[in-house]
Amino acid sequence: MHVPKKGTQCDVVLRYIQKFGSITALQAMEAFQCYRLAARIKDLRDMGYSIETHTDENKKGTHARYTIPEEELKQPSLF
Repeated sequence: MHVPKKGTQCDVVLRYIQKFGSITALQAMEAFQCYRLAARIKDLRDMGYSIETHTDENKKGTHARYTIPEEELKQPSLF
C-alpha cells in the first residue's frame, strides 16, 4: 500500500476519515476545498486502500459517504 505524500488532498482525505470515521463531498468541500472527492477516492483505491462507498438518503436525494474499514485504519502504515 502506498502512503500519499503529506499535505496532498489524498493525505488530507485519509486523515479526515481517520479522525471523523467517514467523509462526504460536502464535508470535503467545506473542510479543505476538495471539489473532486470521488477522484481522490479513486486515487486512494489505486494506492491500495479499501475504501467503502455508502449511499445515504436525504431530503434532496442521495449522496455518497466514504469509509475505510476499522482494521485498516488501525494499521501503522496508514500514516
